[in-house]
Amino acid sequence: MKYTVEEGQHLAAQFMAKHAARPITATYDLATLGARTRLGGEVATASSSVTVSGHRIACVGDRVRYPDGTESKIVSGAGAALTHQGRPMAIVGSATDNGDTIISSLQNSAQIREYADGNGIPGLLQPGFEVPFTSSESKTSR
Repeated sequence: MKYTVEEGQHLAAQFMAKHAARPITATYDLATLGARTRLGGEVATASSSVTVSGHRIACVGDRVRYPDGTESKIVSGAGAALTHQGRPMAIVGSATDNGDTIISSLQNSAQIREYADGNGIPGLLQPGFEVPFTSSESKTSR
């Protein structure tokens, strides 16, 4: 179905108005290379090719490095809300395998939101969450 520019603008305005009125439970910034953790670590790898404001976005499985040279792995993220190559993207609030938590990102323009009137985001901040298998993916490609 084709729309005129005016019809498209009207539909977009309706969509934006509908979502603006929804009550938000939580907002999570996407975590970037260089994001900081509660224990003083810094996200040291960002395996996604996605960038926001010039900063690459990290995913579950990427590494955090600490001033003493030790490292930990990001183990939770955006769940099914936002993935890259089958892995949830990391967000502020993501946990690491040493009990640390990402507390800030180098960007705040790309976020996921959880709405109070929704069913929640499957796998949100859940360590070990695996993105549901789809028919267009093969299990070996994950």
